[in-house]
Amino acid sequence: MLTDPQGTPCDHHGNFLLPETPPAPLPPKSNDDWTPFTSREGFELAEILYLKAHLSQSVINHLLNIWSATLIPHDDLPPITDHRHLHAQIDAIRLGNVPWRSYTARYQWLCPTNGPVPEWMTTKYQLWYCDPRQVIHNILANPEFISDIDYAPHRDFQDEKWQYRDFMSGDWAWEQCVCRHLDIYNIH
Repeated sequence: MLTDPQGTPCDHHGNFLLPETPPAPLPPKSNDDWTPFTSREGFELAEILYLKAHLSQSVINHLLNIWSATLIPHDDLPPITDHRHLHAQIDAIRLGNVPWRSYTARYQWLCPTNGPVPEWMTTKYQLWYCDPRQVIHNILANPEFISDIDYAPHRDFQDEKWQYRDFMSGDWAWEQCVCRHLDIYNIH
């Protein structure tokens, strides 16, 4: 979904969309398209380094330097060369249409009157985020997840003890359903 300069959503031809129009389905990708990664190996490496191992930047760089050294005789490079390259490829993933936004925040309350003021109290921090409502909307609209999301609140019991397994087995989801059910029948 594209937008005009004023931010009104429009299709890829520039035609304005009705409010609340869901995003268009993603075009099918070929089985060998790992964009923005150069290969399946690059994607799998990023998945391990970023999602599974949770390695620090210096450890990622050290590991990739060792790998690069083994490839010198072959005049080759690993699919990811350092932590900056890893993060650049992750940031280049273009799924969904929720833009990144940022704001600057700083501590605004009382500071010590005696002695030095800690640096964190005077530093400005730039915070980046995506609108969580839009992110969740896109997740729920994605047909790939249709069989993986349970939309019905439920209570699971084992040995007469309530088992919390996921969001929909929690108190809030259950109470929303029960309250909504009572409102429909005007029961209060």
